[in-house]
Amino acid sequence: MRHGVKRVNAAIGTTLGAALIAAFAFSAPASAGQAAPVLRVAHPAHAAPAAADASARAVAHGENRPFLHVITSDARDPHGCCAAWAARMREAGFRVLVERRPPDILNRLKIASGITPRLAACHTARAEGYVIEGHVPGGDIHRLLEDRPEAVGLSAPGMPVGAPGMEDFGRSETYQTLLIRHDGAVRPWAIHIGR
Repeated sequence: MRHGVKRVNAAIGTTLGAALIAAFAFSAPASAGQAAPVLRVAHPAHAAPAAADASARAVAHGENRPFLHVITSDARDPHGCCAAWAARMREAGFRVLVERRPPDILNRLKIASGITPRLAACHTARAEGYVIEGHVPGGDIHRLLEDRPEAVGLSAPGMPVGAPGMEDFGRSETYQTLLIRHDGAVRPWAIHIGR
């Protein structure tokens, strides 16, 4: 009986993971002059209404702040850097929903979103249809949402010391935020000088 329960739980997890990937990965960013698409949050049934209610409350209270949906994995966030990044994004003026998923689902999400291994980091987020990979500074995301380039999104590959959420090491390194184009090419979006 126990093996049957494990199989059912695994099937439910796989189905939820597939729904999450489909909803998260395939919404296109709005072109300049168009309204941003509504991000469909696909996760367990008890959380989706809460996210919708929070969104409705924010609009009702006049909050017109951009929304970041962050997917991370405890296995990829052993020191809490993803949670620290989410806190920095709240400080930068974003509404943030953090969702933890198993590493295999997070990896499939990255692939489906156009994130190659050389662009990957510890967490993946969505902001108004754009993918935000890793410890990208809030100012870079705000600029992306203002300029609205034809692109997949932004990445701060790896885990650059001194980036938002990675500040607790007493030093910082120079790193780039990269713009990911739909053809897979990247170009520098911003350079952050270490000290």
